[in-house]
Amino acid sequence: MNSRQVGYVLIALIALGIAVAVFKLVSAGTADSSLSGLLPIAPDVVDQVVLKSKDSEVSLKRVGESADVWRVGQLNIDQARFQEFWNTVKKFDGAQLVAQNSASHLRMGVDAENGTEVQFLLGNSVQERFIVGIGSQTVALCYLRREDRDNVYAVPCRFSDLFASDPDSWRDPTIVTMPLEVLGSFTLRYPRQTPEEVMSVSISESAPFFHLQTDGGPIQANTQATAAILGAVQTLRATGFASEAESARLNFDIPDASLLLEPKKGLNAATQRIVFLERDEESYWVRNTSSATVYIVGRQVVETILLHTADLLVPDEGG
Repeated sequence: MNSRQVGYVLIALIALGIAVAVFKLVSAGTADSSLSGLLPIAPDVVDQVVLKSKDSEVSLKRVGESADVWRVGQLNIDQARFQEFWNTVKKFDGAQLVAQNSASHLRMGVDAENGTEVQFLLGNSVQERFIVGIGSQTVALCYLRREDRDNVYAVPCRFSDLFASDPDSWRDPTIVTMPLEVLGSFTLRYPRQTPEEVMSVSISESAPFFHLQTDGGPIQANTQATAAILGAVQTLRATGFASEAESARLNFDIPDASLLLEPKKGLNAATQRIVFLERDEESYWVRNTSSATVYIVGRQVVETILLHTADLLVPDEGG
């Protein structure tokens, strides 16, 4: 082989080396365009999720072996919110790269001041840790980055507060659930204002379905008014919770109003008693007596339920 041929071989080898290097760089760049290589962080794998911000912290813990039973402290978790949380977390593996420098962190809400640290733990070991943020209330994306990295990734995110660190955001807001097919009757009382006024409405199979029990026997009840009550109590949900200090000072022994919900005879369902105390011009304190939790419910919802005898009677068309 002469010197010219040797030169050609060297040039070919150099070109091949450059091509391999470029290929590796391109491949690495492609891999970095999405988040990968995460440890398992599914609800049936990890047993605790901790969310921390500068203002608050919450710990969500799995109870036993089931992936479906989690608690916020000793309280039930909001299952609808929790399911949406895991639907979003599932997209972390494969999240798309959207920024590569720290200058973008503030804008995307993943800086140390504004972001929420989300830890996924198995026992005492941290499986994964991310800083999660929301860049804009109008963009349906959540942003995430590893704590010690500049790269920011994005996943579709339906709710801007999905990664909230406020414990109350994760508590189950359901006060009572009594489906129409289960409810046999309800009774309204006003112990403080008009203790003698007791309205018991039974739900029958015959039209018009509702009857108001009075001393003179059952009479027809206002279908529209009673239907509004039934619609509210099929699933009554809170907008907030009383603090421990507030709960301790509230006395529900003689409430402003009470609602007794009784199931139809023969059904394996518990009677529920809901009590109400006026909180302010906008809301009420509400408690299901089967639990110590005190909820906050908007006045508009409560006043749909707290009707009086005149409201439940069929209007006199002649009057």
